Amino acid sequence: MSLEEWGELLPLSYQERAVAILSRWISPDELSAAELSQMVADAYTGFGHCEDAEAVAPVVHLEDSHYILELFHGP
Repeated sequence: MSLEEWGELLPLSYQERAVAILSRWISPDELSAAELSQMVADAYTGFGHCEDAEAVAPVVHLEDSHYILELFHGP
């Protein structure tokens, strides 16, 4: 993906980014856009583990300039 294409993902939600990235490799002949979107929505349902209900893999500040991406959350 080009730098411009990555930049276009910034305003999207985690789920929208997942669909945009996965749709580059999954043919609409194999899985329609609607089916892919539904599968991604189903996969990320139940991640309401913090104040932001849309957060799937939150970045948490540790100290100074140290942050950690929490990948252990999920339904």
